[in-house]
Amino acid sequence: MHYPVFGEADFQTVPKDAEQVHLVRPLKKTALEKLFKGRNINVVFASKSTRQRLGKKALQLLKQTGVSLVEQKRAGRAISIDLKKLQELVELHKDYQSFRKIEKLTGIPKSTAHYLIKYAQRAKIRADKNIIYL
Repeated sequence: MHYPVFGEADFQTVPKDAEQVHLVRPLKKTALEKLFKGRNINVVFASKSTRQRLGKKALQLLKQTGVSLVEQKRAGRAISIDLKKLQELVELHKDYQSFRKIEKLTGIPKSTAHYLIKYAQRAKIRADKNIIYL
């Protein structure tokens, strides 16, 4: 699991035991040094545009510290449904329950349940105010 980093203000939300982070915006070398301090980060994920906008010094720091930079496309909003409810939704669908019955049992609208089962290729979930990348 990796944690999103928008800027220096988000460093407190990244746990000390995190090994992977996702850069939503490009950071400067000094900000990356602060992020890496006290953390064992091995992999940094970033979108194509974020990777292109990273400075030369920041890229050099990543190479020097042995942190790999992985370009990754993560489109769309994070799912704001509780992870337990999402698992329950999947289990009910596997048990051949109708979407109307799933709506009654979980409280998730049937159209949302249908979308999550059939079309969603999401890999990020909103937990409280934080976004978790799976």
